[in-house]
Amino acid sequence: MDIIIGKQYGKLEVLKDLGNTPSRHRKYECICHECGRIVPVTKERLCKDNPVCYSCEKSKNLKGRRINEFKVVQKLYKLDKDNRRLWLCECVNCGSKIELNSKMILRGKMRRHCHCETIRNNLNKDFVKQMEGL
Repeated sequence: MDIIIGKQYGKLEVLKDLGNTPSRHRKYECICHECGRIVPVTKERLCKDNPVCYSCEKSKNLKGRRINEFKVVQKLYKLDKDNRRLWLCECVNCGSKIELNSKMILRGKMRRHCHCETIRNNLNKDFVKQMEGL
């Protein structure tokens, strides 16, 4: 089977021919439309049914995970500006939804809660101040 530059094979689109490896396997530079990474892929892998990059093959399904005050609701089929997979997350306190990327979720580098918690804390402070004034 001949590999065509610019053609998509499964989730991988071939960008350029990288030549042969020392073990005489043909490699191609591809972009994975699942995760957005640019990866080297062998011809053999491209010829498989519905090929994806190794990262996607090993990636975890985050659906149902709870991180801080957010629950991961579903995987979105779009990427952020850094080509990272986006997930729809829901605040467990108020139900508001936000989109977070995989890195933010896996490393916990995200807001601890949505703004509903901040509003609730401010209301509690105002209530306490009112009670002290009585």
